[in-house]
Amino acid sequence: FSSSILRATGMATPLTAGSYREGFISPKGDVDHFVLRTAEPVLAKVELSGVERLDLVLSMVEPPQGDGQQETVLLRANDGALKEPERLNNVACSGSCWFRVEGASRKVEGKWVKDFENAEQPYRISITTVPDNGGEEREPNNNLERAQELTLGKAVRGTVFPVKDTDFYRVDLSDRPVRTPLKATLLGILKVDVGLYLHRVQPDGKLTLVQTADRAKGDQPESIRFSAEPGVYI
Repeated sequence: FSSSILRATGMATPLTAGSYREGFISPKGDVDHFVLRTAEPVLAKVELSGVERLDLVLSMVEPPQGDGQQETVLLRANDGALKEPERLNNVACSGSCWFRVEGASRKVEGKWVKDFENAEQPYRISITTVPDNGGEEREPNNNLERAQELTLGKAVRGTVFPVKDTDFYRVDLSDRPVRTPLKATLLGILKVDVGLYLHRVQPDGKLTLVQTADRAKGDQPESIRFSAEPGVYI
């Protein structure tokens, strides 16, 4: 469905957990929308197959909120090239989640165009879900406004994916009468150097960096110790 149809009617092809849908990118510039509706909070893994002659893009979007408005892209996976799959991890769905499939843009004679199409071979979009029990990251959490609340003493597991992924977490110590000693530990993962950064949220909403831990290599952990004054930290 085009963005105009989505805005006008809210229509999209429904997705069912544990199943898949197939579709075609044809003609050039074709855009397809899908929706997952849930009765309870879940975390979804969305996978898009590779197709001959196509460089596909998989996005999680927020439908337009009014006339003349555009969709908001919340997550975007475009790491693969021609014939390669795309994937979104740990997508938090509570009620409904919207996804968009389209061909990537490429530069032709100095202009960015969408000229990928394949009317013979379909792509496949599949989805699996698990209950959201608070032990996994909830995407999208890639900016301050979407930072995920942390519970002190409870670990959260996440992934660095897709490329350039950044995960924000929030700790609210506003009601503490005195300083709180914090220790934050980030376990390393294979093939990725990870960094841990502690910011304080200022009254104007801006972030002030107070400590970093990004010197370890490979799968070595990072750790921050900090005596935090009452306030909100990221």
